[in-house]
Amino acid sequence: MNKLGFLFFLVFVSLPLLSHEINQPHIAVVGSAKKQVVPDVMTWSIRVENRGVQLADVSKKHSTIVKDVLKIADNHGVKKDKLQATGMSFGENYVYRNNSRVKEGYIASTTVFFELSDFAHYESIWQALSKIREVSVDRVNYDYSKKREARDQVQINALKNAKEKAKSMALAMGQNLGEVLVIQELAGSGVQNPANRQQFTESSLMANRAPGSSVSPGSLTIETTVKLIAALVNK
Repeated sequence: MNKLGFLFFLVFVSLPLLSHEINQPHIAVVGSAKKQVVPDVMTWSIRVENRGVQLADVSKKHSTIVKDVLKIADNHGVKKDKLQATGMSFGENYVYRNNSRVKEGYIASTTVFFELSDFAHYESIWQALSKIREVSVDRVNYDYSKKREARDQVQINALKNAKEKAKSMALAMGQNLGEVLVIQELAGSGVQNPANRQQFTESSLMANRAPGSSVSPGSLTIETTVKLIAALVNK
């Protein structure tokens, strides 16, 4: 845990004791900060699912398909530590026919996750996967590889903003700012990802789109809001 994270953890743990009663003049303010970053990582979730009459045949074909998917990822520069096949399962396949549950052979399934850092490979990966009938792309999301560092800086900026606000308000009342008594990160802080959950504005879409590419990562907003309570002391 980095120093900033430890500070927030320490203050958060101590908060119930500090906020019940502060027996001295104090000031409470809120400070906010945010930063927009361009995503540099694309995360894929791929579903491999095939059916057949004989379990041995289903299992064998499934292994071949999964290997093909992994090979596609590898051929497009996906690092091995960013590639994972998980949730592998097989069993009886049931369908509903004439209001009855009927066994119809067997089914095998696996979920493949990987991270892609070179967006230039997006379309070729998509095309390669689309040629495999038993493969479906569950989702493709955008992320930022230096999210932790960016969030740490945003937290520091929010604290600085809160401190400056408290200092200005204290001076306006003829007081000086004393020691900080409470720091609390408020709900709603974090990473807002319009690429995954919200609509882009037209300008953000076009700003980050590579010429001739269908990839439009837009931007991520990393933001935080903190509450700061500090003592007031006479000049």
